[in-house]
Amino acid sequence: MVSAVKKIRIGDLAVQSNLISKKHISIVSGKQKINKSRFGKICLDEKYIDDENLAKLTAIHFGYEYVDLKDYDCVEFMNLIPLDVMKKYLFLPYQVNEKELKIAITDHENSMFISDYLDMHYDRQVFLSISGEEKIREILKKLEILKTDALEGVWDDMRLPILKETEDGKDIINYETITAEESPVVKLIDSTIIDALNKRVSDIHFETSENGILIRYRIDGMLYQAAEPFDEHYKSLIVSRIKVMSELDISEKRVPQDGRFKLKVMGRKVDFRVSVVPSVFGENVVIRILDHETLAINSEEIQLKSMNLPKKDFDVLKRMIYAPYGM
Repeated sequence: MVSAVKKIRIGDLAVQSNLISKKHISIVSGKQKINKSRFGKICLDEKYIDDENLAKLTAIHFGYEYVDLKDYDCVEFMNLIPLDVMKKYLFLPYQVNEKELKIAITDHENSMFISDYLDMHYDRQVFLSISGEEKIREILKKLEILKTDALEGVWDDMRLPILKETEDGKDIINYETITAEESPVVKLIDSTIIDALNKRVSDIHFETSENGILIRYRIDGMLYQAAEPFDEHYKSLIVSRIKVMSELDISEKRVPQDGRFKLKVMGRKVDFRVSVVPSVFGENVVIRILDHETLAINSEEIQLKSMNLPKKDFDVLKRMIYAPYGM
């Protein structure tokens, strides 16, 4: 019979590494009995151990690799994983390729959820490492600022021309419905659409509330917050801008409206369907994105591969489709 390997306690590891004295260990143990706090939190509060050394001890204790994120590239990983998920469970991607996705976490507590989430949404083998909580929070804050800046403005050459199709099928760039001078609202809408296309978003939600307007993305059926809520001053301006793009009645605010528009984005044409619905706090807008290139239309057929399913799920679905007696 094989006996289980007993883990060395973090406190004993800290003493062996000369990071803390036995006297301080006794003090921490006493406080643990009183307030039921975790060993690491008490050590940080009392400044017995710094955050990075605690991360190294945690990595050894749970059998993970320790990773130092001091040279982290925020721009490279800014759009890889939804920010609200990373903020909620305190983790960051730090290396990715076609087969592997390496993630830095703060401790073992949320490792199972993080692994399951990434396995479900990314067709790559996931590897978890431990890093300092303070550093991860600092990077997440930088990512939040970067994403907010990206939504507040875009470069002039990224301006999205609205297209109309004439009866003979020619495309005409129409600037009549675009505000003559550059405005923050135009920049916000344009940059939001570009950001959504880059993230393969199916729907963009503009939801009004008493505190302002919230932008959310629907990715693979799940809704994710795209940025912090915008001031309520912009509610009517944002809705009016979308109505103008969709050729809807901007004066009508009491009944639902449906519209559509087409944009030329990064060299390709993208269709959008718009639904405007009145609510208690204003009007809510949903924009459905119909990106024909993403659908990978070939010979008037939508290929199953364009769904970007994980290989395991793709093989199972394909096998079931070809089953002689159905699924």
